[in-house]
Amino acid sequence: MTHNASDHQTTNGTLHHSQLFGQEEVALIEYEIEETPTQAQYAFGSSNHMVQDYQFQLMLLEQKNKRRLQRQRNPVVMTVQKHGFPYHGISQGQNLREIRLLRLLPKTPLSTMIETELLIFEFPNCPEFVALSYVWGAPALESIKINGCQLSIRTSLLAALIQMQHDLDPSTYFWIDAVCINQSDVNEKSHVVQHMRTIFERAQGVYAWLGGPVPDTSVSPGNHLIQQLSFLGRLFWDASPEKYHIENKDTTREILLKCWPTMAYMFQLPIGQGGFSIPAYQALCEREYWTRIWVLQEVHLAREIDFHIGDQKISLKLLSGAFALLQALQKHLFAMAPHDQALQTPQMHDFMHEVTPFPQMHRLVIYTSLYPSEILSLRIAMTNFCIKDMISGARATDPRDMIYGLLGFATKNEKEFIVPNYGLSICDTYHFVTRSFLAQGWTDVLAWAQGHNKTLQGLPTWVPDYSGTIHETLCSKSQAKWWMPSFKASGNTQLSAGDSPLAYSIMSLAGVSVDDISIVGNTSPTLQNCKGDDVAKGTTMVPTSDILLFLEEAQSLYHEAVRVASLNSSTTLCFTDQQAMWRVPIADQIALPSGITRCPTDFPAIYEIVQSSLRLNIDQGLPIPQDTRPYIDGILLHKNCQIFVTSQGYMGLGPAEMKFGDKVVVLFGFQSPYIIRPQGDLSFSLVGEAFVHGIMDGEFLRQPLETEVFNLV
Repeated sequence: MTHNASDHQTTNGTLHHSQLFGQEEVALIEYEIEETPTQAQYAFGSSNHMVQDYQFQLMLLEQKNKRRLQRQRNPVVMTVQKHGFPYHGISQGQNLREIRLLRLLPKTPLSTMIETELLIFEFPNCPEFVALSYVWGAPALESIKINGCQLSIRTSLLAALIQMQHDLDPSTYFWIDAVCINQSDVNEKSHVVQHMRTIFERAQGVYAWLGGPVPDTSVSPGNHLIQQLSFLGRLFWDASPEKYHIENKDTTREILLKCWPTMAYMFQLPIGQGGFSIPAYQALCEREYWTRIWVLQEVHLAREIDFHIGDQKISLKLLSGAFALLQALQKHLFAMAPHDQALQTPQMHDFMHEVTPFPQMHRLVIYTSLYPSEILSLRIAMTNFCIKDMISGARATDPRDMIYGLLGFATKNEKEFIVPNYGLSICDTYHFVTRSFLAQGWTDVLAWAQGHNKTLQGLPTWVPDYSGTIHETLCSKSQAKWWMPSFKASGNTQLSAGDSPLAYSIMSLAGVSVDDISIVGNTSPTLQNCKGDDVAKGTTMVPTSDILLFLEEAQSLYHEAVRVASLNSSTTLCFTDQQAMWRVPIADQIALPSGITRCPTDFPAIYEIVQSSLRLNIDQGLPIPQDTRPYIDGILLHKNCQIFVTSQGYMGLGPAEMKFGDKVVVLFGFQSPYIIRPQGDLSFSLVGEAFVHGIMDGEFLRQPLETEVFNLV
């Protein structure tokens, strides 16, 4: 309910009324009446006119100010008609003023469905409530009663309500997005989504509904998966230092060593006899809940959260501890099992090879609970969850929520330039967000505009499809995750971006031309459904033969680059030195247990061992030596990329879509070079980012060059 600035003088008095809305009668509400201080301006003559006018004002207050009835925490009871759900609007402003809350009514002997009431409260004075975190799931097939009238809801919500009715006190208020937001009101939806962080931070707890029970193989005590995860969680935290963060990998390994005797015993016992329930665990990993983008901030912002699976539950702390321990165990098994017979039990083998490594379930729980708060941001959240190389990446029913659903992680600065607006189309939303990111200096986002992965029609080539599959970037990582390998092809130059005078859909970026592509390789390590001795079994399925062919082609193209460079006096030898042969295939990055890092200078020997090991694996079936994994995994970081040579002899790695005649450029303020394609009329389409040996640290800009403006369409 809204008032003018002059409408705030209260008289002592109450009004009891029976309010009609359509054909539905609403409960009696008692509330205070507010009188205007400038009542005289409405009186035109006698005191009788003033009385009549005052009565008229009371009528207006009854009709227009329903939403303020809860000033003393007296709620407005909403009315649901038979043929629709006529929401009373809620006040909208810079802050969240009002909120709808749902309450489950006690069962009665005559109840055939769940009955609830939906109320409006002033947000600062609203009662304690529990927020529901769940997956919407299939379209509405079930019904509940809200304020006496029937409303269709989705099956997943009905299942959650049934379990909540059993678990929680009848007086508990709930906030449920599908019911408490008028989903058909674009303005209200945009307004409330903007304040989702406030809602989940205010909630006394979050009830995370994962669905019905997982299929355990035994009902014997101690064999339930949730009981086992709770046990592992307590084991982890008992062995942890007081302040633990997941990025401290040395500490994680120390915790695993402390827990190892118990873990080893659990993974030696048969399933159903105390052994870890691997099938049930894999089934839990595959729950749709973990892929819902909104879940990320709901879990992250919760003051307290329990995950409910059927009639069992586990706290976030115990679940995160269990996942951190299981993740560390799986990494340890991958590294050590081939060399240690004691680790080759059937259960450990199944855990290594049948359970997806670091599934979305782990990523969500660990990221939202074990990362230190000072490194969380919208950039990092998007880098973690918009990049969907891994199976079962995060998804959203509304593609715009791939952005809006992560705003709970946004820093103060990020929240100022991205505000939810469901009035914009999906394309316009992605366009606006990308332009905003670039305006704030986050140039890494351009590397996400991977044309071959776009499914959304109508996007400019420089705008990512955040709802599609975005692969890990080549070199543009360090702006979001500053602990990642850092490149700076543009040296100390500053981003120069702006609107093109040609069209709003064009992004104009300043930079310099490097060269044109003259040769594109024919091979790349590609994903396949592989069996047997695949070098990347358990992580990414790439045949060893593909990797060897890729490295052999790199050698051939290196020699071609040297030949071309010798014919061009303008090309400096450092661009085609021998290091290019082994640095280019991995974009100068190796994958160590502690993380990704730039390749050291003493790696040529490992490169030779890698090639010989791959040949022995293919010809004789010999295992791949463990010390070659950092280099091989470095190749697998950049799947589906190909090697190229330019007309002056530069050698690099770029997207498979590049072709002869494409232009390599360095854009001011960007981490890596980019490949663009002339489109005529002084415009270019974006092909993708590239690694170019010898110019990744600003070397190219140390010479006099002519600045150009590239109009990307």
